[in-house]
Amino acid sequence: MKKWYEFNSMKGTVASANDETSIATAVEDANSIINLDFENKTTINHTKTSKKRFNLFAPFALLRHPFILMLSITSGFFFSAMFATEAILPEDFSKTYVLYPWQTGLCYLGASIGNLTAALVGSHLSYRLLMRSCHLRGGIARVEDRLTANIWIAGFVFSPLGNLIFGWVVEHKLNFWDVIIGFGIQCFGSVQVMTCRFCAWTWSICYCCY
Repeated sequence: MKKWYEFNSMKGTVASANDETSIATAVEDANSIINLDFENKTTINHTKTSKKRFNLFAPFALLRHPFILMLSITSGFFFSAMFATEAILPEDFSKTYVLYPWQTGLCYLGASIGNLTAALVGSHLSYRLLMRSCHLRGGIARVEDRLTANIWIAGFVFSPLGNLIFGWVVEHKLNFWDVIIGFGIQCFGSVQVMTCRFCAWTWSICYCCY
């Protein structure tokens, strides 16, 4: 733990030169988009310039940075799969299992349990694996350390397995409890992937800004 605190006070050795340059460039782009200056006018080289107008499409320019593009595509894929399951569940349950709306609503408890379990298990594993990587590198951590090994199992095993269980059970009109369990397994995997992606992105921004 001592090395971990030493690493927080030595920001210059956290990432390699290429990673640091890429992240710093992305942060500069983000700052230019958000425009944190609240005054109507600013002074640049003794010349007054008007405040830039907000551009709704400017954030998409950040996608030219590889690490932002890959993280965004990954999280978007898993979120869309989870959201699609949530959207088709009410119709499938009402037609296949002839459940009332309040009964269908209770079926979402499986997803809630999966999300809660993923938050608890994922945060614990992510922290332990992050500390292990930092220790093996002599107290030096990198942004990529937030993309811990547990997300590979969650993304390639739990999330597709839960999605397939959900589809197979509904198609063959099996017990609806199997559908609830499958949806919970899918959420257990998807939430771990999206949480690690968010931590990696936030950690990189905080490193460059602070």
